[in-house]
Order: sequence, then C-alpha cells, then structure tokens
Amino acid sequence: MAHTEKKNISQNIADFRRTKNIHYLFAAFVLVIRQKRFLEVVFGIYCFLFHKPSKIEEDNEFQITDHISNVKKHIVERRKQREKILLEVSNQLCGKDTTLYSSDHGYILNETGFILGEYAEHSARIFVKSADELTICQFYQTVPGVRHIHSILQSGESLFVSTGDSNKFLDRWHCSNGRLKFERRILHKLGGFSACCRIKGKHFFGSDFSERPNYIFCLDTGQKWYFPKPAYTQYCYRMFPLDDRYIFCVNISLPNISQRRTITVFDTQTWSFVYCHAYHGRSGLRNGT
Repeated sequence: MAHTEKKNISQNIADFRRTKNIHYLFAAFVLVIRQKRFLEVVFGIYCFLFHKPSKIEEDNEFQITDHISNVKKHIVERRKQREKILLEVSNQLCGKDTTLYSSDHGYILNETGFILGEYAEHSARIFVKSADELTICQFYQTVPGVRHIHSILQSGESLFVSTGDSNKFLDRWHCSNGRLKFERRILHKLGGFSACCRIKGKHFFGSDFSERPNYIFCLDTGQKWYFPKPAYTQYCYRMFPLDDRYIFCVNISLPNISQRRTITVFDTQTWSFVYCHAYHGRSGLRNGT
C-alpha cells in the first residue's frame, strides 16, 4: 500500500494523478473528512467548472522590468522585519517559543509597535507590541478548527484576520492603543486568505487553495477575479501594491508538490490582469503578456 499517512490532501491528489494508484485518492478522501474540508473541496470543483482562468489584458503602461528591483527590495525588507519581530517575541517569552513562526502576511508594523499572528500546527496566538508592552491574545486558541493565523491586514483602527485550516474565517477586530477587541465575523467559510493589501481604501485578499482555482477577492465590492494560468491553481503567497494602482502577486505551489512560482499583476483601474508569467529568476522576466 502507498505510504500516505504523513501527506496532505493536495500531495495525495498529486500522487494519484502521477501514479493512478487508488490508495492515494482514498487517503485524500479520508483527510477531507477528518479535517472537515468537504465544502472547500466542493467549492474547488465548482470553480473548475464555472470559473475559468482570467485572460491577460494588454497594458502598454505596465512594464514588469520597471518594477522588479523595488519589488525585490520590498520582499527582502519584509523578511528582515519579520525575523526581527519573531526574535523579539521569542526573547520576551524567555526563549520558550524558539520555533515561533509567522506567515509573510501574518504580521504588521504600526506607529506603536507591531502585531504578529502565529502560524503553527495547532496554535494561533496574536502578539501585540505597543510601546514597551507585549500582550498575547488567546482568542483563537479555543476556536475549533483554527490551527493558525494566515494573514493580518490593518486599515485604520480595523484589523482583518484570516485563519486556517478547517475553519477559514475572515474576522474584523478593533485595534487601539495596543488593545484588540473582536467586532464581527465577516466570512464564516472560505475566508482563510494567505495574502492581502490595501489600495485607495479598498481591501484585497488572495486565496490559499493548493492545486485548485485561486482568486483575488475585494472585500468592499464582493468581487472575485480568478488568476490566469499558470497561477490559477497556485495559492497566493505574497501580495502588495505598486504605484497605488497595481497588485503584485507571487503565486506558488506547495514545495513538496512543485517548485513552480508565478508572478501575476492585477490592475485596479481596469479590474483586469495585465501580467502573468512563470518566474525562474530575474533572467526569466519579460515584459508583455
């Protein structure tokens, strides 16, 4: 029998496609039931049937090579910020959490300090640093189906928190003077976005589905724009604004399935994708569609 006990749903499905071994498909089905992700799988099938990959629209104003240097600087700076925050939180916890981790969109810097959402196997604490005080919000520790924090987006005193995995919520919190207060659950299902950003007062989120259709979601309008190929079945790993107009996205597959990466750019003026190419390093970048 195939060795599937430590594999996730997407891995087993990928192995089934590769080998046609029915044991992988059975293992994936067992995990879907065990992790209570049946709705998510059905939604993925629905998207495959009724929401095809978007087309690329011609946009002579956007040239990827004009932006890639600033993009790389932004990514490097974000990584340094995250590592610094993780180290500071771990030290304040007296080194008890040496494996503390956060996703790329699981933290924010603000005027008084930072907010960090924990990405662990079964721990989803939120750490809030204000001035010299560090507080820990344990709200999600007792919420069934919440294993970790996917992403955090701040908009004024509002904080949007996405969770995973069995229960993928999108919640709104109020944040003031280093204190968090839960306000309301915006999405009870399919709200576990792995990336997020703001442009001109609108809030955008990138979906986190592995080997299933993914999209950009605008909270303010309720619209979804499905990624073009090859990003269509890659989850949105990173997202940030360019020129207060474009949304720059990095879409990837799970590393144990594929090393594929794709750069995708969405124009918030025309509501269309203007760039989507597999990324193989700077030498592989090219302008145009």
